[in-house]
Amino acid sequence: MPDIYQGTEFHTDYLVDPDNRRKVDYAARQAALDRIGRGAIDSPDHEKLHIISTALRIRKNIDPAASYLPVMASGEKDRYMLGMMRGEDMIALVTRQPIGLKDAGGWGDTTVALPAGIWEDQLNRCRVHEGQVRLDDLFSARGQALLTRMTT
Repeated sequence: MPDIYQGTEFHTDYLVDPDNRRKVDYAARQAALDRIGRGAIDSPDHEKLHIISTALRIRKNIDPAASYLPVMASGEKDRYMLGMMRGEDMIALVTRQPIGLKDAGGWGDTTVALPAGIWEDQLNRCRVHEGQVRLDDLFSARGQALLTRMTT
């Protein structure tokens, strides 16, 4: 789940701890949040802010005492995925070493087994059903997924 410094919601190239060292342009961040809310994710800064704001929205609904459980991929490229389930209803999946994965030819037949239920990727607003899901399909738009279990 998100662990960020205030003011680093946009891409930066600071060589020092960024917290409290520069003024934060809150108006620019609010304008970007407004654009993202309308579905206009059209820059790397908007993409980063979309991921942060989505993760924070999900986090506020998770019990702070909820456990962390590893989520493992299956297949030839399984080492390129890192996954964690928080509580019963949230799974975060990320690609690790994306350049190595690309050089290795992509995900191929690598899958992840989701627990029972219907899961929605909050970053893409795309439903993913229970069972083995191909990482090629899950990560088609970006190299990460924030899945929440849908209630019926």
